[in-house]
Amino acid sequence: MSSNLKLLKYRLKKFKILLIALGALACAFVVSQFFFSVTFIYGESMEPTFHDKDVTLVNRTAAVKNNLGINDVIVFKHTKISPHLIVKRIVALPGQTVKISDGELTVDGKAVKLVGNPIRTDESMEEITVPKDCYFVLGDNPQKSTDSRDSAFGFVTKDDIVGKIVLKIFPM
Repeated sequence: MSSNLKLLKYRLKKFKILLIALGALACAFVVSQFFFSVTFIYGESMEPTFHDKDVTLVNRTAAVKNNLGINDVIVFKHTKISPHLIVKRIVALPGQTVKISDGELTVDGKAVKLVGNPIRTDESMEEITVPKDCYFVLGDNPQKSTDSRDSAFGFVTKDDIVGKIVLKIFPM
């Protein structure tokens, strides 16, 4: 009788460990799908802020998507451009006007100092208005970035945004 009791206790202990492991995996899945995830940087478009193969932590919560601002670095899907998630900086919000004249970016008629590298001085773009639920984004390295200046790339819609980068994990 006692050997059966020992066997039962042993099996319950193994089952408990399995349940704890499954619970931890379920929690990790929920956190990575709805709260935070890890994203890799591909390419040179965000230099000097982020470099190729940098690893970042992304806040994925809905509150972030509804509270994005100028200079936030976002991660989004753009399947026409890349199979990977794309990382760019928001420079204009819905309803704002954007213009580039001789390499100078203006938003709502005011000159904007870019984070990172400047736009080429010979570059210009007619004034456009950012549509509702869309964002105008630029890479921090505009000379190596495909971004909202390119009509094929266009605006980033709110629905395509995965989240906002909150931390560079590696390399520091």
